[in-house]
Amino acid sequence: MSAVDPVREDAERWPHGDTFSRGLVLLVVELVLIVLLLIIVSLRVYSRSYLSRFFGLEDWFIALATVFYIGFTITTCLATFDYGWGNHIYNLPPPTVAKALKLLWISELFFTWSLCFTKLSVCVFYLRLLNTRLCRRIIYICMAVVALWAFGFSAGIIAQCNPVKAAWSVYPQPGARCTSIEVGVVAHAVVDILTNLILWTLPVKLMLGSGLRGKQRVLILGLFVLSGMSVTC
Repeated sequence: MSAVDPVREDAERWPHGDTFSRGLVLLVVELVLIVLLLIIVSLRVYSRSYLSRFFGLEDWFIALATVFYIGFTITTCLATFDYGWGNHIYNLPPPTVAKALKLLWISELFFTWSLCFTKLSVCVFYLRLLNTRLCRRIIYICMAVVALWAFGFSAGIIAQCNPVKAAWSVYPQPGARCTSIEVGVVAHAVVDILTNLILWTLPVKLMLGSGLRGKQRVLILGLFVLSGMSVTC
């Protein structure tokens, strides 16, 4: 089994005349996002280091998440600019497809750990706000699940094919064995959604039990919703 193994009759039906590409859109989106990310993280680092003079564990986690997201962006831009991401696969020569698949394999690792450290940062921030024993236990469990999810999914990415290089091979490799990626994708999504729901609902208890007025509650909850959206995205 290989990552890409088109059946001959399917390949004959491919519309080779269609040269439509979304590569430029992908590049613009990635560059806009990374610029916004660097601006926001730089402001956070400045605020925490020089204004509040408290650079906590959650800030280190965000810094690590940023490093991995930069790696993800570089990989995505390189794959788009040089190896055809955003184009139909049937318009790419097999060597280019193999390199594009290899960069996809690498980008999955970068993205997984960027998401992991982002969620860990949110969890550590919640530990400073939620003091009840139940909430803290939930947060610690969530942190453990996120860490195990990142390690497990990374191991799954690396070990999805034996030998590993079969994961980006265009043609079948003699003796190569690959597991179905659909199972891993579903497991990734389920754990991701569950941890997102936990991170979204935990602040609600804090807001309901606080003495904040209506408008203040709306503003604070709005900030938590934006935080949750950043984790989800």
